[in-house]
This record gives sequence, structure tokens and C-alpha cells, in this order.
Amino acid sequence: MEVRSKTKSNIDEILEQYKEIGSDRYNLLNLYTLTIDTKHTQKFDDALSLIKKDNKDILFVHVSDIINNINYHCKNNCKLKTFLQYHGISNYNSTNSLIQGAKRNSITLVAVYDDGYLIEYKFIKSIINVNVNIDSNRFDSSLKKTNITKEVCNQAKNLCEFYQKLKIKNIHRNAENDNKSKSLLLEEMISIYTYLLGNELINKKIGIYYEDILIKKSANSKGHFYVKATSPLYKGESYLNQLLIYDFIFSDDLDNLDFWKDNKAMIEEYLLEKKKNNQKKKDINKKAVSNSCYN
Repeated sequence: MEVRSKTKSNIDEILEQYKEIGSDRYNLLNLYTLTIDTKHTQKFDDALSLIKKDNKDILFVHVSDIINNINYHCKNNCKLKTFLQYHGISNYNSTNSLIQGAKRNSITLVAVYDDGYLIEYKFIKSIINVNVNIDSNRFDSSLKKTNITKEVCNQAKNLCEFYQKLKIKNIHRNAENDNKSKSLLLEEMISIYTYLLGNELINKKIGIYYEDILIKKSANSKGHFYVKATSPLYKGESYLNQLLIYDFIFSDDLDNLDFWKDNKAMIEEYLLEKKKNNQKKKDINKKAVSNSCYN
């Protein structure tokens, strides 16, 4: 995904109004923010906001920040030990879900577009308020103003208009998931997040050590990378990639590089084990479906 530079923008000036003295998080509580998921979703880990400023579209893609639920500032081995021992069973799934009406910490992509072209972006730590959890079918009906509030209808319309204006669309389901029941619009926004993050991290020193492990090359987009970082409430890999964001985007501390180099084998082993377990579950489900067909 290329950043078009013909149009000038200053993203730091745009974000200035959201800064708070004494905090490293941008206050985005006043942005109208919604999640789009299936009606069966119980844990919400990504959300969207969109505003217009100076004839430009400013997209905010929020992902639940679960790093604050561990002591990030403890020794690096503590970070990894905490993750390997408690991921999937700790209470951060419920305390970080982006549920309606809740204030939540987020890792937010802020992307500025001009006439459908990306001209500037930045990843930030933020605090958000989710105005509504909306399922994908209801999101579609909001465009017809069917039993939907005016605020939801306006934001849905603005997001769809923005989606239609995009000059380059980067949906590749291998970049994040293959959930075909999700909104195509949401998939596109998630794709933007994963690709911009992947291409930023591959250019950091960590890139040469974790290419094809956590930072993966797209099979469908030559020269581009992606990072699975938008499902931290469900996937351990997303949690690890949030640590990468903290260590190499929010920090310039080169000491972090030694931690990732020293623990590379352990992380690879963990990811391989998860992959094997996931395949076992798929095989079991496939067998169950096959047996039900014969019965």
C-alpha cells in the first residue's frame, strides 16, 4: 500500500486537539465510534471512526489494547512469561472488549485520505468510547434508515461513501481471517491496519528477525507485508504483535531488540504449537460434519 505524497497533510496538527497533558494516550472519547461484527459476537476487539477535515477523510481503526493488563514495564522475560502462561484464560478478554458504552484503551491507526488516496498515517495509543455495537446485517440496513438512530445512520453512510472512494482496495483474507460473514467494509478497514503495520515493522530492525514469523509477506500483493494484530481477544499472535508495536513503534529502545532475538525460538515454538492445535480442531470439526452427513 503506497502513501501518496502529492497532497500535504500534517497528522500531528490533526491529532493536537486530542492530546491530554500528562498522558501518553490521545483522548478520542468524543469521536463517534462503532463496531461491526456478526450478531453472535461476544467479544469486540476492533472498531471504526471517521471524520472529515479540510476536505480530507480521516479514518480511525481502533484495536483493543490489552498490553495495559500486564505490567509492560517489568522485565522483558516477565512479559513473555505472562503471555505464554495466561493468554486465553485471563480476564482481559472481558475487561478489554470494546462493548457499547465502555471506555477502552486502544491502539489506533489514524489514516488521512485525500480523494481516496492515502497521504499520511500514524499508529497511536488512545482511549475511546464505543457508541454502538452493530451487527453487519444491521449495518447494511442502517443505510436504509430502518429502525436505526440518526447518528448510526450518518456514520454508516459516511463509512460507505469513504469505502467507495478508495482508489486502492487491499482485501486479502489471508492477511487477517477468512470470516466471510463479516462486513466487506470492515474487512477493508482491517486490511488497511494490518498492511500499514506490517510494512512499518518490516522496515524496523526487528524485521530481519521476524519476517515470515510474525511479519508476513502477502501472497497476493507483491512487496507488501501484513501483521495479524487486530484480534488480541482471540488470537495469541495478535497479542505478540501488540508487543511489537509497543517495542518498535511506540518506543525506540534498542534494548527491546535483544529480547526478541533471544526469545525467537520460544515464540516460534509457541506459534507452531498453536497452528497444530488449530489444525486438530479443524480436523475434528470436519470429521464431525462428515459423520453427521452419514447419520
